Amino acid sequence: PQAASTAPAVYQTYTVNSTIDAPDADTGDGICASADGQCTLRAAIMQANNAATAVKIILPAGSYLLTRVGHDNNAFAGDLDISNALDIIGAGPAATIVDGNGALTHDHVFDIQASATYVSISGLTIRNGNSLTDTNASGGGILLEGNSTSFNSPSLNLSNVVIEGNTASQGGGLSAKYCTLVAKQSGDPTFDPAAPVTQTFTVSPNLFLPLAVR
Repeated sequence: PQAASTAPAVYQTYTVNSTIDAPDADTGDGICASADGQCTLRAAIMQANNAATAVKIILPAGSYLLTRVGHDNNAFAGDLDISNALDIIGAGPAATIVDGNGALTHDHVFDIQASATYVSISGLTIRNGNSLTDTNASGGGILLEGNSTSFNSPSLNLSNVVIEGNTASQGGGLSAKYCTLVAKQSGDPTFDPAAPVTQTFTVSPNLFLPLAVR
């Protein structure tokens, strides 16, 4: 297996300012803005997928409920598809909630594709994804999709993240295939995010996790 991808040196930053679930109005303009001018989580991810550099998304405290029904691979509807290098930073798992609303969407919360060489998610809760009826019925919270020839693509880093209340045929919380997962976690309720235990999994071919990663 190859080494995990490292964090990009250059980022473009978007700060989300709305909890509504609306797509980006123009993914080619480099501006995170829905049709009403708000920078939503979905719009920021759509911009990230089309950016020339890696993107950092600042996700303030709030509940981000997914409401767009449909299945695609560009984050316009359904789950939040990630296809480029991305860092999502929440305000902490008790404050920033990304809710897949699976009873309505019947989809993952995040779908991280093989082209997203490096993804980091920190400081948030991922809940209520439901991929039982999706064509890929794994990974209700996070589906991490790699391939059999490039184990370092993608690499996912999770820190101070809670994955809860998700359902799927396999890996209700997280399903990973041919990739690298780095989970910073501690079973101690006094978990200190500044000094976590780091566990790295090289996944070949499958890893199914129903658990929270803190």
